[in-house]
Amino acid sequence: MKQPKEKPANKSDAGHWRVFDHTADAGLMVFGETAEAALTAAGLGLASMIADRRRVCAVRRVEFTVTSSAYEELLADWLRELLYFHETQRFVFRNCGVTDIQHIGDAFQAVGWGVGEPIDAKRHLLHREVKSVTWHQLSLECGAAGWTGRVILDI
Repeated sequence: MKQPKEKPANKSDAGHWRVFDHTADAGLMVFGETAEAALTAAGLGLASMIADRRRVCAVRRVEFTVTSSAYEELLADWLRELLYFHETQRFVFRNCGVTDIQHIGDAFQAVGWGVGEPIDAKRHLLHREVKSVTWHQLSLECGAAGWTGRVILDI
């Protein structure tokens, strides 16, 4: 079986991520000391796969709230929310973060934000189109070294 080709890890203050190839798709491995840090790293990884974040200005801040029944679903739903906003608003993110995760009844709720601006074809270098966040090999778990997650993106 062919092993996925991994790219170097990218780090932020919150956590870090690594992009890996997966058949016709791409994947993200995310790491963080907390679940919030791991989700933040996932959002930054997604934003970096879509565009060169260094060329994006922090013009507008957007708030997000996502509710899911399990941590791994929260990871997927957080990324789906960012991707939906990117697609429907023609928006690219410079930065994003998850500030809080609450356990409410049988659900988990993440509160987060993103900053960026509408796509400007003259300034923004778009890398690739991410079509969707898949359920394939989706995980987000807490271990001795912190939180680790894996998500496959349809490109």
